Amino acid sequence: MVAEIGEEYIVQVMTDNSSNYKKAREELMKSHPHIFWTPCAAHCVDLMLKEIGQLHQHVVEVAQNITRYIYNHTLVLRWMRDYCGGEILRPAITHFATNYIALDSLLKRRDRLKQMFRSEQ
Repeated sequence: MVAEIGEEYIVQVMTDNSSNYKKAREELMKSHPHIFWTPCAAHCVDLMLKEIGQLHQHVVEVAQNITRYIYNHTLVLRWMRDYCGGEILRPAITHFATNYIALDSLLKRRDRLKQMFRSEQ
């Protein structure tokens, strides 16, 4: 891509941190030392979320079990939407970010979910 665009027009290259990009970075830096390589901040944050999730894997698994139960039972899902006024799960760009959005959503709706499960319905 450097040859196609022209190295005089490139100041910085940004990639994620996977091993194939690290190897490409090394090759790029050898042939074009004036071009800066920067790891993608979003990818770095995603890796941090992954590691934090591994430290608290039990909490993530419990939250996944709760949401899986709710979303796999149509009647319970309807009750949850009525009690909580919306969804628990909202897809995010990455799997690990989705886990934290779901955890935050469960925490915010904790009292309403308790009411729902304690109701006579």
